[in-house]
Amino acid sequence: MEATTGPEPNRCTNGKDPIDFASGAMFFVSVDIELPGPIPFVWERTFYSTSERQGPLGYGWHHSYDQVLWPDPAAGTVALRLGDGRLALFDAPGPANAYCAYYRARQLELRPAPDGSDGYAVYSVRERRTYHFAPAPSQPGYYHLTALDDGYGHAIHLTYAAAGHLQYIVDSVGRRVDVRTDAAGRILALDLPLPEDTPGTFAAVQYAYDEAGHMTSVTDAEGHTRRFRYAGDRMVQKSLATGMTFYFEYDATGRCTRTWGDENYYNGRLEYAPGQTTVYTDDPAAVDVYYHAHGLVTTHIDALGHAQHWRYNPHLELEAQQDALGHTTSYAYDARGNCTSVSQPDGATAQTQYNQFDQPAQATDAAGQTRHWRYDAQGALVERRDPLGASTRYRYDTQGQLVELRDALGHATRLRY
Repeated sequence: MEATTGPEPNRCTNGKDPIDFASGAMFFVSVDIELPGPIPFVWERTFYSTSERQGPLGYGWHHSYDQVLWPDPAAGTVALRLGDGRLALFDAPGPANAYCAYYRARQLELRPAPDGSDGYAVYSVRERRTYHFAPAPSQPGYYHLTALDDGYGHAIHLTYAAAGHLQYIVDSVGRRVDVRTDAAGRILALDLPLPEDTPGTFAAVQYAYDEAGHMTSVTDAEGHTRRFRYAGDRMVQKSLATGMTFYFEYDATGRCTRTWGDENYYNGRLEYAPGQTTVYTDDPAAVDVYYHAHGLVTTHIDALGHAQHWRYNPHLELEAQQDALGHTTSYAYDARGNCTSVSQPDGATAQTQYNQFDQPAQATDAAGQTRHWRYDAQGALVERRDPLGASTRYRYDTQGQLVELRDALGHATRLRY
């Protein structure tokens, strides 16, 4: 089961349309559908030139709900391929970890299925949502995503065909998203209900592929089309709906060595050495050098010789960053990966304490001003107290929707849905 070796989208240093300067990967993210709801339905595509995944959107592509989990009993681990293609590796849940394994780099908790069935539940601390995985009949030993919920009864459910292809999704307000696929399981279109109770559906997005299984175009509901072209399995051309086109060249290892747009827009050339990437533009004097380790940029030296530095801990959390003037900002974290303090270059420090559910309970800023937060059993904020002791209170209905906000003077704002 392939997982990408490309960059962490929120941690890499990139540019040139964009290229990750640590790995040389070309990558980008696009959102094709976004629907409101208690749990918003977001259909997001991620492409990495370094990904070897031949998935439902073709070679190198991943989507939000293409998540698969597989245990390795011999190694005592459980691997999870996330919706952006990245891999999370857990220790297998068992007595040694109270049947709850934690992946700190993404703040994910892994447990056996709470109903005792053959499956797993993954709780995202950052999203406050639980992802449910059940056996994939077409892939023995693997578990695919079947639902995600927010603890208030709202959920997104996924249904698969007998062959293992995603068949349809029901979002958190009951809308059905039909997934059209070809014989190979590649997604051809996502069909949504017509608005205002009108019978029928429409294609919210459509995909086309070449004979090798590469996505060649994406067409939205208004007929706007973006196109892609490949050489082997490398994307060498990306055309926007406006017609603007970007081009890419690679070395033998798959690292991007050149990128440019029509009329020489955003032109850049990249050269690689162990632990180092040099970026050139049309201006011979504009040369940037990036040093990297463990897939993360650690130093950037610009054309004027100004240097910026970044230091990370073993969990890939930023510990310190230094600007070109030598000013350093430092960060500290607790064992769960929550940021507990930020120290500015002048020595001023802001600190945050968290409750047992990884929610901020108290924060003191660099000026010594302290704020407090209190939550209900479902994790919803019920009180916020400012440094002067004034409180704002919040009340919710059984669906977790805010129905009343009462300020420090007792004035109430009520909401109805």
